[in-house]
Amino acid sequence: MSKKRIRNITKPKQNISQPKHKDFSDRFYIDFTQYPHWIDSINEKYFVNSLKDQNEAAKKFYFIISKIFPDLEEMGKDIFTSKYQHCHKIEGDKLITAKKIIKKIDNLDIGEDVNLWQISAKNARNVRIVGSMVTSDMFIFYPLFIDYHHFLRL
Repeated sequence: MSKKRIRNITKPKQNISQPKHKDFSDRFYIDFTQYPHWIDSINEKYFVNSLKDQNEAAKKFYFIISKIFPDLEEMGKDIFTSKYQHCHKIEGDKLITAKKIIKKIDNLDIGEDVNLWQISAKNARNVRIVGSMVTSDMFIFYPLFIDYHHFLRL
C-alpha cells in the first residue's frame, strides 16, 4: 500500500507579522518568582496583616489582582516620581519595621542598599504591597509582603 500525499493548496489571506517592539524602559514589572511568601500573614505586636477569614482574604486578593496590578501597569515608571500618593519609598522608623516584617516572613536580612517601596492603586482601600525596587534597564518590583490594613503609614 502506498502512502498518499496531501497537498495544502490554500494560501493564508494575511501574513503573520512581528509586532513592533515597544520601549520597555518605561514599563513596570512585578516579579513573583523570587519571594514566594509575600502573601503570608503575620500577627506580631509591631505589625498585623492577618485577615478575618478566607472570604475576606479572597476579596482582598481579588482587589490586588483586579485593581492594584492594572493601575500599576498603567502608571508605569511614574510610580517612582512621587506623583501618586499611595506609592513611595519607605524610610525612617517604617523602614526598620518593614525590615523586621520581611525577616519574619521570608527570613531575609535587607541590606542598606535595598530600596523598599510601598505601592498601591489609585483607589487603594488601605491595601498596600511592600517590596524591593530594582532599576536597571527596566523597573522590576519584588513583592515582599502585603499590608492589608495600611499599618505601615508614614
